[in-house]
Amino acid sequence: PLSWYREAHDMLLQDVNSGFSQLLDQNRKFMVIATDRGRHYDEIKAGDKLTVCSRIAKIGNTSMTYDNWVENDRGELVHEIDITVVLTDMNNKPQRIPDDIRRLL
Repeated sequence: PLSWYREAHDMLLQDVNSGFSQLLDQNRKFMVIATDRGRHYDEIKAGDKLTVCSRIAKIGNTSMTYDNWVENDRGELVHEIDITVVLTDMNNKPQRIPDDIRRLL
């Protein structure tokens, strides 16, 4: 589910720099999901121990693309998804990712 990846993105950005959210707030900007493309390879059952991984694959002018994947406890890939988020203002208009945010990433 997308909620797994949202949490992984938050943890990734915390690892990069805890000031990322503050910069978004100061600039009154928001990251919204523009696209997601997923592939499912194997069944996930209740009780399975999973590892959710995420990395920033690309930073564009107004967007970032994350590569995300889930492995089971045997290290087998069970799901992957590419998620592109766009930086927007309060009116939902795409905005250039500011250099101070770009430097953090």
